[in-house]
Amino acid sequence: MEDKKCALLNAVKIAVARYGISGVSTRNIAEIAGVSDSHIYRCFKDKEEMLLQAYMRENGAIFSVILREIDKSHNLPISFKEKARLSFDKTWRVLLSDADRLTFCVSYYHSNFFSVADEYHTGQLEELTNRLSDHFATEADCKHAMYSMCSVLYDSAYAIINGHAEDTDEYANRVFETEQAIFISQSKLKEDK
Repeated sequence: MEDKKCALLNAVKIAVARYGISGVSTRNIAEIAGVSDSHIYRCFKDKEEMLLQAYMRENGAIFSVILREIDKSHNLPISFKEKARLSFDKTWRVLLSDADRLTFCVSYYHSNFFSVADEYHTGQLEELTNRLSDHFATEADCKHAMYSMCSVLYDSAYAIINGHAEDTDEYANRVFETEQAIFISQSKLKEDK
């Protein structure tokens, strides 16, 4: 049963990338997974639950890279901007490494389905806030900056996947500098070592 559930979650990602979040159906998810429609309802309550679990899995895979890179650079004797660049570079490559995952995550985030993921998303922001709040005057400033920076990161990578931007060092540098501008505008403006 767990193999079929995993196959269905993989199929959700692919189906949304092919048909869009509003055009995806349980039938085309089942077809991609190579199972009958009835297997969906043995594994999930409904389509909304299946989409949520797929989002949590796919976005969680990306988010775990962000957290891991923040943690890895935490004690390095370099500036915060240099630490941020290390985290950005790794996360940027992970985002661009799976076009279907990125398409699914961005599509889900910008859809009506996202409201059911609010608690999950809030938990992710809390994790970022716990790691980075000492750089901000208030917790609200930190959350706002993290939300804005993640939006810029995902949407900019999505522009490459959709052919609206080129995957160049220059483009990646612009995205990083945009994130840094957001950080500086919300932070305590202190330089950390």
